[in-house]
Amino acid sequence: MVNDLLAVDNSNFQQFDDRVSFGMQFGQGYLSSSLAPVLGAQDQTATTNSNNFNYNSLSIEVEKLFDVGIWFDVQIANLNSYSQSNFTPNPLGNFQYIADVKAKIGYNFQLLSNLALTPYLLVGKSANIGTINVGGGGLYGLSGQNGIAQDFYFNTGGGLRLEYIINKYFDIYLDQFASYNADQAPLSTNSIFESEGLQGFGVIDTSNMQYTTTLGLKIDLWQDLQLGASLFYTNYNYGQPTLDFYNPGGGLATNEYGALLQVGWTFK
Repeated sequence: MVNDLLAVDNSNFQQFDDRVSFGMQFGQGYLSSSLAPVLGAQDQTATTNSNNFNYNSLSIEVEKLFDVGIWFDVQIANLNSYSQSNFTPNPLGNFQYIADVKAKIGYNFQLLSNLALTPYLLVGKSANIGTINVGGGGLYGLSGQNGIAQDFYFNTGGGLRLEYIINKYFDIYLDQFASYNADQAPLSTNSIFESEGLQGFGVIDTSNMQYTTTLGLKIDLWQDLQLGASLFYTNYNYGQPTLDFYNPGGGLATNEYGALLQVGWTFK
């Protein structure tokens, strides 16, 4: 009886939103970094480096709209290939998000029988493997320091999704979310620079705000088979100047854009 009282007629949206999909994402973007001068170093001039990156990743997504109107979506993605225009240590690179999982939970408010607005909360985790290379007498004239930084981020945020059903075959949606990506393994430069008799920077914290806009299309052409396609744009905003510790000539991602293609099935 309780379920009957809470239930809403969202069967039109469940036709598209109760699904499991496998996808391939193609993305590219811009890397930029700022090298701040270090007290006691030979080079006291701050410099910037930038270049472009390209990647593709594989993903699985599970989406469910419950009878009571609660909407749930989880997507897991893993980098498949990566390259960048300058220094390219495949498959590592400077792109922070080699593996990514994000879960969204919200409520589907039906504005019309074929139009719905879903506010939601977001949690997730993003993994990074970035190389550290300050060798060859390059960065600040330091001797060789090489290694791998195993880093990850916790994601928390929220967003809105506007969904419109064109007919029984086509559904489009516009999704916008903001997420704070909290760096869980910031790098300390003190030990590196003290070995050179210099003063270290302290801690390099690459926590950032992420803003992602997605325009998507779902196509139900035959029974439970569903095809999907979407375009996305992401902007990353860092709270402090980032330091080029993820390869000289590299930096951290400031934006990315691309497309996601999916194939899967719907379920009841």
